[in-house]
Parts: sequence; structure tokens; C-alpha cells
Amino acid sequence: MLGNDTIFATATPTGNSRRMLLRISGPKVQDIASTRFRDLPDDRGAWPAVMAFETGAELPVLVIRAYAPATYTGEDTLEILLSGNMHLGNRVMQAIAIDPSIRPARPGEFTARAYLNGRLSIIEAEGVAATIAAVTQRDLVRAYQLRAGVLAAEYDALHDRLADLLALVEAGVDFSDQEDVRPISPHDLLAAVRSVAKTVEQALSRRVSGRFDRTVPFVVLAGPPNAGKSTLFNALLGHRRVVTSPVRGTTRDAIIEPVTWLTRTGGDHIDIRLADLPGLDVQAGSPAHIAAQHAALRTLESADLILWCSASGRDLPPAEIGNRHLVYVRTKCDRPSAVPMQSREVAVCAIDGRGLDELRAAVSAAIAEGEDIGADDAFLLPRHAHALRAAHSALEQAIAAFDASIDADPAMIAESLRTAIRHLGELTGRTHTDDILGRIFSRFCIGK
Repeated sequence: MLGNDTIFATATPTGNSRRMLLRISGPKVQDIASTRFRDLPDDRGAWPAVMAFETGAELPVLVIRAYAPATYTGEDTLEILLSGNMHLGNRVMQAIAIDPSIRPARPGEFTARAYLNGRLSIIEAEGVAATIAAVTQRDLVRAYQLRAGVLAAEYDALHDRLADLLALVEAGVDFSDQEDVRPISPHDLLAAVRSVAKTVEQALSRRVSGRFDRTVPFVVLAGPPNAGKSTLFNALLGHRRVVTSPVRGTTRDAIIEPVTWLTRTGGDHIDIRLADLPGLDVQAGSPAHIAAQHAALRTLESADLILWCSASGRDLPPAEIGNRHLVYVRTKCDRPSAVPMQSREVAVCAIDGRGLDELRAAVSAAIAEGEDIGADDAFLLPRHAHALRAAHSALEQAIAAFDASIDADPAMIAESLRTAIRHLGELTGRTHTDDILGRIFSRFCIGK
């Protein structure tokens, strides 16, 4: 991903707006500055300038000029602020691409260059992606932990402790015939390995969060058959997406749609993915019915929030849902019910719209609270959990060898330590593969 090309991309959302920001980074930045801009000073800073086109047309812009290595990417950069018209922006980008080595950036390529040029650690780069994907205040707190290097420092310390132990073990193997070399004793080595393994185990006790792998929360409508879920689904979407019927079992498959809701203040919005599930009925039925029920339960497992719908108030979530994040919804509230409303319930009528604003507010509040991740902000990204589990497994192998014999083969212990160090190195970016980098930076949007 790091090469001799100069890359460019818009760093603002696609579409017309009041302003557009165009970002350029790479070795041809100074050529672009000298050939395309008039009245642009050489000094670092933000300068009003005039962009000249080959047709003779001119465009007043604001140019932010910066020089390597003190830039986000570690390369020479230009940022151009212009009127947010997409047609105009496309003309500017066409004019910038003055030769084949100047090309549009790939997703995440600016941050990838920052990492490869030593401006960011791999975990800090993940923090940038996490900030972009954040949808709650807690998401932003977690993203800050990544960007601030809190987790990177912790993982680096583990890596260094194991590297020090490996050096002592290998010194004992390579220089065992020299009296002045004092390798670590087996008992001390075992105690040190156990200490590191315990620290890794404590890190693994944090909850694994895939939130940053998704851009929006996943909210699922669930409940017994004929609870009015599909009618409510259509009402929340604002249009008829699914067929509704008083006949039980009309919905057989999960229907998932993106939804954007304005908050009550109208100053912000919330994006979710909303799913309508078939009614949960675990009683025996046809093979198709059983398959639909299993698929519904699998969908519930991936939900960030479950809206449990019941027309009577008597229907309780099945045990398969467990202790999940729930909002209880009393549907069909226009009909009389013998069961009094509970304080935890939100009453709605999807036919006349009664209670829909209250339900949207409850969903927004539940997502903002972030109860799905618990009271502790400590977390693990899936990639981190995979690397830590692999490192812990290697350390457990070393401990098992000592348990079998305190005089275990030092070469075997050294190999286990090297394996653990390699996995921690992949975690921190000290060692990496193209596949790992590709997976991380593919989650970015273009221009970041």
C-alpha cells in the first residue's frame, strides 16, 4: 500500500454541500502546488490561492500546505477547501491528476501511509477507524482508548516482558559453556511465564466488541406469532415493506432494512439496521417452521438491541434470548388488555402511530446508554482477542512443559515464547502480514 504514487480523495461526504475538502499526499505534491496554483506561498500553513485549469479557467480556493514528516501521513500534503459542488470537485480532481502516478486513494490509504511511515501504531490506526464508525458516546470513549495508545502500551509491555525472558532462555542455550553467563533458573522462568500468562488472561476477560466492524446498531423486532411486529416494522420504516396478516406465521424469514430517525430535538439523527423476525414459537412444526425458528434465534444472537413485542403483555422472552439488551413493547395498545401496563413497557399502536415517537426515543436512549457492552469500557476488538488467545495458548504450552518436568527442554520453551511474541507482535504491528493490514484498512472510508 505504500509506494511512490501520490494519492488524492475527498475527505468530506459525497454530495453537494457548502464546502468540500480535497486531500492530497505523496511525492508529487510539490509539483501539483507549483503547476496548478497561483499565489501559493511556499511556507507551511493555510493560504488563499487561485487554482488554474488548462482551459484558462480559475478557481479561488483555500490551500493548507504541510511538509513531511510533520503531517498525518508523514508525506508532503495539500488540503484544498473549495465550494461543495460535486461537479466542481470532479473537475478539480481531474486537473490534479497531471500524470499516471497521481491517482485516487483506496479506502484507508491515508491512514495506512501514516502507519507505514511511523506516524501511527496499528492500534492507533484502528482507533481512527473506530472513531469513524462510532455511534454512541461509549463508542467514542473506546475509540479514544485506541487512538491514545492506552491498549498499545499495554500490549507492548507484554511483548517486551516476553522478549526479555526469551533473551535469557536463549542465552542459557547458546552460552551454557561460559561461566560468566547466568541464565534464568527454571523456577524463576516458570513464575515469570505464569505471570505474563495471567496478564494475558486478564486482558482476554474483557468483552469482545464487534461494534466497530459495523457502522450502525442492529435492532431486532421479536415476539410471539401475530404480535403485530410486521405492522410495527412497516410503521417504523415509514412505508409498507412486508405483508401483514392476522394469520399466524405470515413472516417466515428475517427482513432487514436500514432506518434513519431524527431525534426529538431535530438536531441530530440515529441510523440503525431494523429487522423483522418471524414469530418465535419453539413448539414442534414442519421442517420449514423449525428451520425458520433456528434462523430467527441466530439473528437474535447478533442483535445489539431486541424490541420484545407482545400484544397482551403476558408473553415473556424465551430462555434462548438470555440476559440480552431488551426494550419491552406493548403492541396494539388501541385494544383493551386485562394485563396492566408495566413501567418498563412502551405502548404503541402501529395503525394510528400512537407511541411511535416514544419507542424511537427509547431505542435511541438504549443505544446511547450502550448497555450491550456493560458498565466497563474495557473491551477487545476481534483481531486483538484472536492474537491474545494465540499468545496465551503458546504460553500455556510452555507452562505445561514445566509441569511435566521442571527441567524441560529450554529450546522447546524458547519456541513457545517466540510463538507468543510473534502473535503479540502482530497485535501491536511490530510484525505484520499484508493480509492483516488489508483487513484493518479496508474498514476505512476513502479519504481517511
